[in-house]
Amino acid sequence: MNISYYPQYEPVACAAIAANSIVIQPDGDIQKCWNTVGNNEYLEGHISGSFSMDQLNSNRWLDYSPYKFEKCRSCNVLPLCGGGCAQQAFESEEKQPVCREFKYNLEEMLEFNFNHQSNL
Repeated sequence: MNISYYPQYEPVACAAIAANSIVIQPDGDIQKCWNTVGNNEYLEGHISGSFSMDQLNSNRWLDYSPYKFEKCRSCNVLPLCGGGCAQQAFESEEKQPVCREFKYNLEEMLEFNFNHQSNL
């Protein structure tokens, strides 16, 4: 088994915060996020109804930016995580981005990989 604990750069953390990106559920309902499929709280519309990409591109998903949060602006791993999952931020108690695990153990992860690189 080949396991690597190197964090990966994610230039866009998710499609939901990207313009012109939608998820169409099997029933025709429209969501912005794969994680919210089936959750009517995040429903954006239906393919048979009247909706426009302009409307979808002006909602809370595209307003999400990790740069709006001090904890992200001052974080040394922001370039790696991109601010994390917007949906998790919306649902978190603090309504702020949820930090990725490597924020807390990046040094240990890199050291582990270095010490076990012959096994990778």
